[in-house]
Amino acid sequence: TTNSPLFCAPCGDEERNNENWLIKGSWFAGGSTGTHDIVFGVDSFNDIWLVNNYQSPSNFIVYIFDGPAYNNDVFYPVVGSPVVGGRADIDYWPISNLSSGTSYKTNSIYANDTWRLSPRWTVNLGLRYDKNDGVDGGGSTVADDSRISPRLGVSWDVNGDGNWVVNASAARYVMSIANSIASQGGAGVPNWIGYDYDTANGAPFINSDGTNSCGPDHPELCMYTSPEALAIMFEWFESVGGITNTDLWYYQPTISGVSEVVENLKSPYADEFTIGFSKRLGTKGILRIDYVRREYHDFYATERNLDTGQVHWEGEIAPGVPAEADFDLGVVVNEDDLLRREYDGLHTSFQYRFNDKLQVGGSYTYSEAYGNFDGENSGGGPDFSGVLNYPEYRITVVAYDNGKLKIDQTHKLRAWLSWDFLSASRWNMNVSWLENVWSGSPYGASGTTLAGGGYAWWFGDAGYLTPPRMSVYRFTPRDAFLTDTVRRTDLALNCSC
Repeated sequence: TTNSPLFCAPCGDEERNNENWLIKGSWFAGGSTGTHDIVFGVDSFNDIWLVNNYQSPSNFIVYIFDGPAYNNDVFYPVVGSPVVGGRADIDYWPISNLSSGTSYKTNSIYANDTWRLSPRWTVNLGLRYDKNDGVDGGGSTVADDSRISPRLGVSWDVNGDGNWVVNASAARYVMSIANSIASQGGAGVPNWIGYDYDTANGAPFINSDGTNSCGPDHPELCMYTSPEALAIMFEWFESVGGITNTDLWYYQPTISGVSEVVENLKSPYADEFTIGFSKRLGTKGILRIDYVRREYHDFYATERNLDTGQVHWEGEIAPGVPAEADFDLGVVVNEDDLLRREYDGLHTSFQYRFNDKLQVGGSYTYSEAYGNFDGENSGGGPDFSGVLNYPEYRITVVAYDNGKLKIDQTHKLRAWLSWDFLSASRWNMNVSWLENVWSGSPYGASGTTLAGGGYAWWFGDAGYLTPPRMSVYRFTPRDAFLTDTVRRTDLALNCSC
């Protein structure tokens, strides 16, 4: 792609808002069985988006598969080299159904009782009920479920003096429905149509005569810059019918809300188990160590197989572009059998105050995040898996092998020191030092390769209308390599006057 940034800032209003109201109360009671400190309440949260996912200001994205040529600080596109058969793609991403705004509401009630049985024993009992009501940008209900989240914690003060305290807990944490996932099949999502720009079928060569006359070896022969090349391509495209020429489709289009739908989504959740202890360091410090175990469930996934069936569609795929097509139907669902994400961590922290002027502290975590699905990405947040999408064409053991996940960092160390080196009744000078060390994150070598038709000799004809063109293949285990360790030192000088 070239000549313009992806997506479109001026293409209409965009809103990302939320509404939240909370009513909370507390009650304290005592008796022969100890004291009860009870907190209870009602919570309502509404995640609201008004987003139309334009892919570019013109709705077009052009993909050129020949490598560009470079000459005098200018990149020149090359269309028509024999390396890729003289082919490029003109992809069109129209939004035929604009969003009227989403509403993903979670209504909750909860109660928690801190029950102090005796000076040595404290029990924490909690219960939360969450009810989802999710409506996408087209007004369709895509989530209507509920979950109960229990929590239980026990604390034992061994001698009753706070010197040694043992803690254990078990809890379930329920996530809200992800707006970006639940809106996949709704309004505001673009259709996709791919048109073939093929020099073998009359499309003009650009900076080439089919023998790579302009290229890395002869950049001085290049003539047309990117804007000029785009003008040539679209002049030809319009001359053969433009977006109305369905004969140029190189793959079956996708239609928002038709080829993929969202039905009966449930909230993902995590179960957490902890056990640990704290030790008082005289009267000036404290040390705490906890083991934490988390198991994640009900991931988002796209399911498309021979049982989900096919759907016939007729209508305008874009304004003025009537079309008729059949699709393999996909459904965004929850998956809890094939996907795995687990976390084990040993969390330690300490703090010690030598005197009124000098104190030190730190924390260290040794952990492992293990499984075959991260469930999120740095750019878009919650993610959905393709483990159920065209299963006959996916080598699951390769694409979804178990190993350390991208979020894994085995070692995390933070240590700090604070010193009030000058002080008076009305002012003081403080210097502080903070040291951070984070070990690297794992990654593997992977890439996309031809699937579907390209693998027909291996898979055979499974019976799909549009088998996948590409598939992910891992050349190494997912955690074969490790990024560098990151170290950071912060120094600060503060004056309080």
